[in-house]
Amino acid sequence: MILIVLYTLIMLLHQKNAVTTSKAKSRNFKSKLATLISSP
Repeated sequence: MILIVLYTLIMLLHQKNAVTTSKAKSRNFKSKLATLISSP
């Protein structure tokens, strides 16, 4: 039972981290795209 709770907590934390990293990645991607478009 305790193992299941720990596993769930770890997965939730991992999901939060994944969401934040994906947001940062998309931001980086947008800035890269903007530089590509602005450069002739």
